[in-house]
Order: sequence, then structure tokens, then C-alpha cells
Amino acid sequence: MQQTRGLIQACAAMSLVGGAVTASTYLGSYPRLGAQGLRYGAAAVCLVVIVRMMDRGRAVRPVGREWCWLVAASSAGLSGYNLVVVQALEHAEPTVVATMVSGVPLVLAIATPLALGRRVPVAVFGAAAAVVIGAVIVQGGGRADRTGVALAVLALLCESAFTLLSVPVLRRLGAISVATHTTWIAAVELLVLAVLVDGSRAFPVPDRAVVLALAYLVFASVVAFVLWFLAVDVIGGALAGLAGGVIPITAAVSGLPFGASSIDGRVVVGTLVVAAGVVAGAWFSRPRATRVPRGAGLRAEPAASA
Repeated sequence: MQQTRGLIQACAAMSLVGGAVTASTYLGSYPRLGAQGLRYGAAAVCLVVIVRMMDRGRAVRPVGREWCWLVAASSAGLSGYNLVVVQALEHAEPTVVATMVSGVPLVLAIATPLALGRRVPVAVFGAAAAVVIGAVIVQGGGRADRTGVALAVLALLCESAFTLLSVPVLRRLGAISVATHTTWIAAVELLVLAVLVDGSRAFPVPDRAVVLALAYLVFASVVAFVLWFLAVDVIGGALAGLAGGVIPITAAVSGLPFGASSIDGRVVVGTLVVAAGVVAGAWFSRPRATRVPRGAGLRAEPAASA
């Protein structure tokens, strides 16, 4: 049950991220750094309010090296990711960047167990490969120069680093605290950068479309970050990473009402491949019952698979 709940949480989180892709297209010409700074700033305020409404009253305070992990995770996975994507889109079509980022499941399937000193589970690796293939089918191709491809790869690494760098502090701090700290750190970084780069043009008065897009992005950030870290804490980064294949699917579906995307045979096939990869990964990673000799008088306890 825990594994099923964790996968559902991870898929829900990535569904919100996929919807954010569509919402981001409505930011129009609003300065990217300013928009993302406002997004994470508002999300951080919402997370602080949520924490205060809980029994603890405030987020768990990081100590010592935990601050280093949180700053690194936020700088790479939030601030750095946004900056890299901005530059990548000047040299590559959005589909190229999105397709490359959809490789997150494969990176996490390999890097997560290696970071913990374990071998890479063949079943999870195979499932992650299937998810990536399905995501690529959904997203399609696109044009890019060498710089665009290199920046798209860097965006993939930044997105993967967000999870990998958060794992060491996740168990003690908890999902909501990690989400809160990484979000406000990113907000400070992006707001400062927005002022340094764009100056007085960093925060123009937004129109209605920008306000609505930012409102969804704030909602998606708050809910997705909490769900994602809850999932990673329960089922681990490798298995949770399979949900990354949901991003291009929900991006395509959420764009339908606005005419920003269409559903064709490629999307259907890719979706089925992603679903098969997630199901296979969950199946082969499920806890297995340990056999107990007849007459031992003990119930078999679940043994975690490798």
C-alpha cells in the first residue's frame, strides 16, 4: 500500500508539473526571472502558512551541512534549471528541451541507488528506459543547434539534481520542510537575479493572463513539491522518478482546451508505453513475502526487493 500511495503521489506531482508547462506559455513577454521569482516567493509564503496551520507551527530548522544540501538542491533544481531553460530556448525548440528533461526517470534510476552505495536494480532501470522512450514519443522531436542540445542536457541534470541533493536531508526534515526551504531559497535567488539582470523592468504590471498563469504555477509548486518529497521519502528517488514520464502527457492534455496541443496516435502510443513502464517498475519493485517453513508458527514478513 505504501508503494502504491507513493507512486500515486509522484504521478500527481508530475501531472501538476506537466500542467505548468501549458500555464508557462501564457506568461507571454513577462520577464522570465521576475515571473519565476514571484512564483516561488508566493509559493514559499503559502508553504509557511500551511506549516503554521499544522501542529508543529513551523518548518524544521536545518542545521550544519543540511543548509548546504538545501541550497545546492534549490540552486540547481529550481534557480539553475530556470536559467538554463531560458538560455536553451534561444537555441532549441521547446520540444527538444522537454524531450531531454523527460530523461529524468533514467537518471534517477541510475544515480539514486549509486548514491546510496547500492547496485542499480535492472528491473527499475528497464522500466525507467521504457518511460523515457514513451515520453520521447509523446513529445516528438524538434530543431536545435549544438548549444541548444548541450543546454538541454544541462537542464536534465539540474532537474535530476533537485531530487538527488534533497535525499540526504529529507528523512530528518520531512517533505514539507524541505519543500518550504528549497522554495524560499529559490525565490530569494531569482528575485535578486531579476533585479540585477532586468533592473526596473523586472516586475512590470501583469495582465490578466499572466496573473492567472502565475496563480496556477504557485498552486502547482506548493502541491507538487510536497507530494513529490512525500513520494521520494516513501518509495525512493529511483521508483518515484518513473512518474517523470507523466510530464509530457499532462502537458499535451492540458493544452487541449486552449488549442496549445493536440492528441494524435503518437501521443496515445507514447502514453501507453509510459504507463507500461510505470506499472512494470512498480511490479518488479514490490515487496515480496519471505517463505517460512511449514509449522514454524510465524507469519511471513515482507522483504524489500533489491
